Amino acid sequence: MKTKLLLLIGPLLGILSCKNPIANLGLPAKDEARLAAPIPVPNGDFENWNWQLRPISWYTNGCPLCVGAQWDEYVVKQDSQTVYHGKYSAQLMYNYSFQAYAKIKFALSIHPSSLQAYVTCHLYTPDTVSINIKLYKHKHVVDSGYWQSTASITNFTQINIPLSTNAALIDSAQILIKGGKTIAPNNYNSSTLWVDDLSFFK
Repeated sequence: MKTKLLLLIGPLLGILSCKNPIANLGLPAKDEARLAAPIPVPNGDFENWNWQLRPISWYTNGCPLCVGAQWDEYVVKQDSQTVYHGKYSAQLMYNYSFQAYAKIKFALSIHPSSLQAYVTCHLYTPDTVSINIKLYKHKHVVDSGYWQSTASITNFTQINIPLSTNAALIDSAQILIKGGKTIAPNNYNSSTLWVDDLSFFK
């Protein structure tokens, strides 16, 4: 009788233990955190661009469709060659006059703990590229995070930008990405930053 009971209970215990797939992976806590669902950034993978060749949901400086003046050239543009994920990335290049930037602000009620992004850049020193995050509550900045690089990054690299946690509640988030502002010694090339696949994580 005991043998029959064990035969019946054994499979049931196996099923119950499968309810937590992360526990079965035997991952350390830091690896379990990587399996958390991302909090999307609107068009954070830069796959969607409008007829003006600007990334949808983002504000960028420059006028991609304009031609003939230094302030009309590309400074933030769609790139299909240097890409981490999907078809496109955002390329922020110095056009000899303006430092490129892309900015987005959107409603967000979940307080993230970090922003994850993939970046690569070619910088002519001295120069700096950066990503600045601000979290808001009632139009006031309550938390923030910041990343910068002063050296070239050869291949797409994952960066994780920790955010402060002074406030329990937020209502919106802003991300500001800035390219470089240095011209190469040949006076032709300039500092360039590529960004792709941005997501917040709790």
